[in-house]
Amino acid sequence: MRLDQWLVKNRIAPSRTKAQELIRTGAVEVFRHQEWQVVQQPSFGCSPSEQVRLVSPELLKYVSRGGLKMEGAIRRLGLEARGLDVLDIGISTGGFSDCLLQRGCASVVGVDVGRDQIHPRVAEDARVRVFEGLHIKEAWDNREFGNLAQLGFDLIVVDVSFISLTHVIPLLLALLRPNGRVLALVKPQFEVGKTNLSKAGLVKDIGLYQDVQVKIQACASESSLKVLDYFPSEVAGADGNQEFLIFLARST
Repeated sequence: MRLDQWLVKNRIAPSRTKAQELIRTGAVEVFRHQEWQVVQQPSFGCSPSEQVRLVSPELLKYVSRGGLKMEGAIRRLGLEARGLDVLDIGISTGGFSDCLLQRGCASVVGVDVGRDQIHPRVAEDARVRVFEGLHIKEAWDNREFGNLAQLGFDLIVVDVSFISLTHVIPLLLALLRPNGRVLALVKPQFEVGKTNLSKAGLVKDIGLYQDVQVKIQACASESSLKVLDYFPSEVAGADGNQEFLIFLARST
């Protein structure tokens, strides 16, 4: 039996997707040759009587590791989520939203270019409305989204991949309430260009992190948003890259 299947069968993980995430992040150990060994291959073969343990149980708190990234940011910023109307751009599995929902936010509108990614626990929450197969650039063309967004949002969270955040930041002001805030994940691997990445997709030179920060902060300023904070994520990206978060408000 595959290790990811073993975790689901033995109720250590709620789904194979979550099991694979736990395995790839090094959170699962198997007892072999008289010692516990980290296994990072979901296809690793296990017997029904295998000894397996989860070494990072906090990873099960949320539907994805994004929840831990959001939790760390909330702790740093002292952010109160209760009662907030949230827009989640790049909702994906729903880790950011899961964290905010658990802290009492009033509603979540999620937008993602992908489909069939959101975890059922998030999708089935009555406070959540998700628009799949929709790019935020085109969201206003969707009548239902427009109706939900016309009053703006208290908090906009952003987690996008394979594009620069500079393509998203200029769109945010029109969606933000007067006292609203933006919390966006900055992924240097999608900001520095492919020539600056290793074969494994890691940023070769950490000195480029400063260049990325300057670029993202400049984009925010040009988009009438002021930077309240910029800091490293407590949780690395799934590929091992250091990521950052930027916290923004209206500049006027």
